[in-house]
Amino acid sequence: MSLTFGLIVLLISTLLFALLNSMEIALVGSSRVRARSLAEKGSVAARALVRMQKDQEHFFSAVVVLQNALVFASAFASEALAEGVTEAFWGRVGVTLIGVFFTAFFGELVPKVFAAYLADSWAILTSIPASFLTILLKPIVLFLSFLLGGLSRLIFGRKLEAGSGVTEAELRMLIESSAEEGSVAEEEAELLDRVFHFGDRRLRRDSAGAHHGVDFRRSQQK
Repeated sequence: MSLTFGLIVLLISTLLFALLNSMEIALVGSSRVRARSLAEKGSVAARALVRMQKDQEHFFSAVVVLQNALVFASAFASEALAEGVTEAFWGRVGVTLIGVFFTAFFGELVPKVFAAYLADSWAILTSIPASFLTILLKPIVLFLSFLLGGLSRLIFGRKLEAGSGVTEAELRMLIESSAEEGSVAEEEAELLDRVFHFGDRRLRRDSAGAHHGVDFRRSQQK
């Protein structure tokens, strides 16, 4: 491999690696509510994003496959560059480490910070290419999912699935942070908080009635 070709492979692999990392972080950090709202208004990209938010597993699996392939290509290109620059052992080690640092910084750290800062807009902008990528790699993803499911059944006796539930504490924290950022008005946040308090009081009342053998709902109906 020539020095020029190695440099081109390193740049392309780093660029694609950066794109994948930014798409991954943007999908995780994007707002489901905003995406659904834009989808209802007719946005094709928002509809694609909503579909991906509902089925993130296949996209993440496709990203992992491509990320590993690009890391291998980047490492191979860095080694080729090292051989083309110098014949000294420590010189090759130094050039290879520079290539690794270049890929890690510009291919992972920078795009992740960028995507976290512009999660909603970047997720919508890249949703259609991401959907196409997921469809293109679906046979490989399904095969890997089959192997992973078989392995989990062999070890744990069942297929492991990630939970997607949100607890009351997480909802309250989300409302609080939204009010601080101005996404939700203080009056709306206070109203939502009162709904939680009302539910807690009703639960405590029903629990107390069950403990003493009293049904408050029947007594109220009488």
